[in-house]
Amino acid sequence: MGSLDAIEHYGNQFAITPDSETDLTTPTRAIYVGSAGAFKITGVSTSVAVIFAGALAGTVYKVRASRVWAYSTSAADNLVGLA
Repeated sequence: MGSLDAIEHYGNQFAITPDSETDLTTPTRAIYVGSAGAFKITGVSTSVAVIFAGALAGTVYKVRASRVWAYSTSAADNLVGLA
């Protein structure tokens, strides 16, 4: 985990709209969570979905994700992909 200051280390930032059917156009190296809740991802190197429950607002999670699911994601108000 990291803080908002850590975002400057990533060259590409993009808004994430969770979608249970479609992979992200650009896989993430990390995800900034702007509102507390849970988010569900599929990892880049696996087809296994994982739920991050209790995600804290204002936190950078260093996860390589190919998909952020709408189903099981309650922290969807402000997710930012970092690549």
